[in-house]
Amino acid sequence: MSVKLAAETPSTSVADAIEYLREDKKMAQFKGSKATFRFTRLIDKLFDICNSRSPIGKYSKAPISLGNLPQTLVDLESINQYIRSLTDIKKSKLTTGRRKTAFIGFLVTIKSITTLSHRLLKREDPFKYLLTYKLSQDNLETLFSRIRRRGGWNNNPTSAQFKYALRLCMLKNGIRPSKHANCIEMDEPDISIIEDCDSNISSAKNAKYSQEQLKEVFEKVKNGTMSMNRASQIYGIPRTTLGDKLRRTFSIDQTPQTVLLQKEEKKVIIWLKGTLGLGVAARKSSFCATSK
Repeated sequence: MSVKLAAETPSTSVADAIEYLREDKKMAQFKGSKATFRFTRLIDKLFDICNSRSPIGKYSKAPISLGNLPQTLVDLESINQYIRSLTDIKKSKLTTGRRKTAFIGFLVTIKSITTLSHRLLKREDPFKYLLTYKLSQDNLETLFSRIRRRGGWNNNPTSAQFKYALRLCMLKNGIRPSKHANCIEMDEPDISIIEDCDSNISSAKNAKYSQEQLKEVFEKVKNGTMSMNRASQIYGIPRTTLGDKLRRTFSIDQTPQTVLLQKEEKKVIIWLKGTLGLGVAARKSSFCATSK
């Protein structure tokens, strides 16, 4: 069973349906369902508290703030005590049995949210609210799902395969999960692949090597006394620049002219960052049309 479907089972609608069939319809199949009803209701409340995503959320899905912190702590403590009291048919505690992992995980989550709420909302420069969904590992699961999809049948990539798969994911519409993945995407991906373009442009405009150094390196590479890679590393001259000089695309004293001015390049960068923020990668055709 998919994890995302299993997480939807203990929900308010399921609890309401159980209560309706037991109390109103008096169905015999739901005669002893009070314990199931309570379990479903409390786990659903815990899921809501752990998945607050919007600052304007309401009720149990509202972000934790100083206004609702006391009631949230009361709810978390009651759920904490309830989980600790759960037993199996042999009256053994579920938190100490062989299948204790899930219940211990719930207790650790409750403790973590309680501690973080106190530290972040009651310090000298307090947070206005705490969105608990931001603390989940859904984003990491989504990334791993995307990486596995890039590998086809290979779901155990090497470090090199992981690097190239991640690069392709970042260049193509951000990180989006498969429709059949365990985690559902809740937030828009915010992965910028053009973070340092301004600094890159300024460094390209202000090269740290002189024409004399360029001529010296050019002669060494041309005579075969130094490789192009070695010259680029020692003198800090881009390989493309040395390659252009060797192929005589440009003379040793000529600097290639850029297509766009520096102001125009910055405008293009701002536009690219805006499209990436929306989760849409710019195509080459639209990029060229905008640059013109």
